[in-house]
Amino acid sequence: MKKSLHVFLLFFTIMAFGQVTLPVIEQFDYSIGRGLTEQENWRRAGGTNNPTDIMVVASPNWTIPNTTTPRENAVSLFGTGLNAMFEFVRPEGTPTIYASFMMKVTNMDNITGEGNSFASLALNNSSDQLTRNCSVFIRQHFTGTGYNIGISQGQNGTEIWNDAVYSLDEEVLIVIKKESQFSGLRFASIFINPDLTAAEPAATRVTGDRFGTPDRFVLDQNRGDLPTIVIDELRIADTWSDVTLSAPSSVEEAKIAVYPNPVFKGTLFVNAASNVSIEIYSVLGKKVLAKSNVSKSVDVSNLAKGCYILKMKDENNAVKTKKLIIQ
Repeated sequence: MKKSLHVFLLFFTIMAFGQVTLPVIEQFDYSIGRGLTEQENWRRAGGTNNPTDIMVVASPNWTIPNTTTPRENAVSLFGTGLNAMFEFVRPEGTPTIYASFMMKVTNMDNITGEGNSFASLALNNSSDQLTRNCSVFIRQHFTGTGYNIGISQGQNGTEIWNDAVYSLDEEVLIVIKKESQFSGLRFASIFINPDLTAAEPAATRVTGDRFGTPDRFVLDQNRGDLPTIVIDELRIADTWSDVTLSAPSSVEEAKIAVYPNPVFKGTLFVNAASNVSIEIYSVLGKKVLAKSNVSKSVDVSNLAKGCYILKMKDENNAVKTKKLIIQ
């Protein structure tokens, strides 16, 4: 009995994370003052013995041109503490993965001239070890005033730095991109304050050949020389248009409610302002059910008991994903 219980708990833990399909937007809709690793879809990804979590804070009044206004809160990294990881379902094949976020440095007391990574696309390698393969770095400018931003294929890779110098409280938009198609073409790229009214530009910097398609995003605060950084409006997708913050609402969360969850009697009810399309995926990413023009309910009686990924889209192309349990 104890063995069965342990197996179930392990299975439930695995199922509880990584159940978000792309594209996704994370607006940090959590209570201010709480730790990020306490929240749904986030969990600890190493760090120091210092138990300080990445904290949920109020969203600044961002003024980055051609971006949508954040609707919820933000998070703050500061110094040494826990790392946080957000998992998503890796698309089939070897697609390019993008991530974008707004950031500002609000305190530079701890920063040094040695580069330190704080945000990465990553995956678990064949040895089940977390591997960062597209990491954003930060360091103090050699003049002692302001900071530089760089890109690397991981925490221990060779960084390539942008020459621009950014100031305390300056708003910066970051887009990173990981390509993993062929040997020699496995690039990590960074775009800093790109023109959001145009198509994808040439990358600001490109480096390396570390393999693997990411399936998670990691925020790191595991060294004492990290400045205080506020991060907001995290978007992850496999296209440029879905992560640039001026994109249409295809990555905004739809206002859709579903019930019951878990589903007991084979019918999932939907409450939305307009008809929606629904897709249900297995935990391995296989689509097992798709329905369009859903107004009230969906018959899920043919699905086996278990955990699934529910993806919903409304008539404005706003998307919402969540875990669905069939019993």
